[in-house]
Amino acid sequence: MKFLVKIDVKGLQTIDYVHSAKCRFKEMLHENILVATNQSSTRSICFRDGNNFDDVLYQKGPGDSITLSFDDFAPGLTAGSFPEWYEQLRSRIISVDAQEQYGHGQGIKVTERKIYGAATARVRHQQVSYGGDLCYCVKIHADGVTALAEAMMLHELILKGE
Repeated sequence: MKFLVKIDVKGLQTIDYVHSAKCRFKEMLHENILVATNQSSTRSICFRDGNNFDDVLYQKGPGDSITLSFDDFAPGLTAGSFPEWYEQLRSRIISVDAQEQYGHGQGIKVTERKIYGAATARVRHQQVSYGGDLCYCVKIHADGVTALAEAMMLHELILKGE
């Protein structure tokens, strides 16, 4: 499932472009995170180690949040794996939204409301987005700093049929 994680970037130092982060980090001894917010480029979160992550909603210019994506179906990930940016940004998580469609072989049960911590899910039996077959559509929403962990656990419980 692809999780869209909204990150609060208020109060973080800003730069114009991602490629200028390395120079700014040399000037700043104690900061490990910067935000690139140029009007003509997608907002990005830059880390001291050289990694940067673009806003998946392609928001540009100044703003209070950046939305990052995490797909728990990526090869090499195990249950309970988190994205590489998670440890440094988890205290800044505002909310998480996720949606996926599953076939009948998954053993998923229809439910209007399934809750785990701050995460709430809805599971409905509906037509596949490309038409024709029926599928189980799972939508999850969670708020707060524990949102990603709780949304991932709720997703796992739904896949187990619990």
